[in-house]
Amino acid sequence: MHKVSVTILFLILTLIAAFLAQGSGDAPFLKSDPKHVLTYSDGEKPWMTHISTEINTTLEKAISENRYLRSLLCNDCDGRMIMDLSEGSYLRSLLYKGKNLDERKKSFYLEKHICLKGKGAKMVVPLGYPSWSHFVFYSPLEGGFFEQKDNAQNTPNHFYDSSIKFRTKFFLMPFENYEIPTYFPEEVMMFLPLWKQLFLSHNKMDGQYFDKHIRVMGAFVRDSEREGKQRQFFMVEYYYYVDWARIKLRDGFVISYEGNKLADVLDSMELEDSFSAFEKKLVGELVDRVRRNIQTIKLQDHIATKDQISKAVMNTSPLLRFDVNHSIGLSRRGELIMKLWRIEDWDANKCLRASVTLENAKVSEVTRAACWLK
Repeated sequence: MHKVSVTILFLILTLIAAFLAQGSGDAPFLKSDPKHVLTYSDGEKPWMTHISTEINTTLEKAISENRYLRSLLCNDCDGRMIMDLSEGSYLRSLLYKGKNLDERKKSFYLEKHICLKGKGAKMVVPLGYPSWSHFVFYSPLEGGFFEQKDNAQNTPNHFYDSSIKFRTKFFLMPFENYEIPTYFPEEVMMFLPLWKQLFLSHNKMDGQYFDKHIRVMGAFVRDSEREGKQRQFFMVEYYYYVDWARIKLRDGFVISYEGNKLADVLDSMELEDSFSAFEKKLVGELVDRVRRNIQTIKLQDHIATKDQISKAVMNTSPLLRFDVNHSIGLSRRGELIMKLWRIEDWDANKCLRASVTLENAKVSEVTRAACWLK
């Protein structure tokens, strides 16, 4: 029996060695990859939702029918918290150990959870895996529902991607002629129009081009601490798309820093001017790219076809590979480009690199570079 096991192991190792040795030095995980991937794995319009957003119940009915949801009710408008702490309740099982109940409440509330407050915004609540359904109702005007802090530090992407198994409660906010998911409806209402104005101004873009080529996917607030100083950023995720190509981007700007809050000085009639005044207060505290980070985009109405791109790359070097799912980016001038690569020698960390500008299918000079940074 021992000899048979050794023989099998030897055969496996021999096959692996032969597999790694074949070809011209490609990385093993690229052996079976197509050279030119021009089809998006998440479809042509990843901003389409699989969730019906029509109101299908009321707040009162939802919490009366669902004990779990009822147990998550919170109200921190005046420092009070409403909790279902009966034996066996969901929240009771999550509370940290403490000397008394008040201490456990404080630990639970401040360290791990936040109260999602919609102030009447449309709210979506998932009802369970695997046959997902959702409550959709108008959130309470005061208070809200508990959610883990870590879950609310990004866009609720399960609004778009049905394959995501972990789902949270979130709100839907109107923007342009569609709705975007968020955990922070009040901040979206206040700061998303400001982001759009900053974005248009930075890129010298008009509203018509924005409507045709930009699709906002969501917005959220992110907390950050550096050198003991607290700050908050408003983040916007969006797609920039031209013809068949697209790229997902993220912008952001500071909205709170050590007691200085943008909300206190924001003028709804003069958004950009009031933000600039707020920025000036932070000079010396935060560098420009930290105060405001807006992507630079070169405006272009059309790009080369997929066939033109593929032929241009092949004419430059039949060895180069690309994949639209991972390779599209922006040049320093804001042009849509696609990164090209070829692994010459994986063990020696040697690769070929280039890029193709999508507007005119122009391929850059092919250079040799390290595949990864050591």
